Amino acid sequence: MMMVLAVRFLPETTRQRGRFDVAGALLATLGSTSLVLGIVDASNLGWAAPATLIPLVAGAGMLGLFVRVERSAA
Repeated sequence: MMMVLAVRFLPETTRQRGRFDVAGALLATLGSTSLVLGIVDASNLGWAAPATLIPLVAGAGMLGLFVRVERSAA
């Protein structure tokens, strides 16, 4: 029911043609996945384990790069 109402009352946005941001998409996906992996592994291995810290640091780094890439994207 919500989908029917949304289609009826929400205006349709125009689609702009452009280049797909591959770097941003990869960094956002891999960074988020890495952070989730680190948090999930922390419950079994502990927060100080290398298998927890490496994905957490890598995920934070990738998300930082994502912000940097998106600031310069058109």
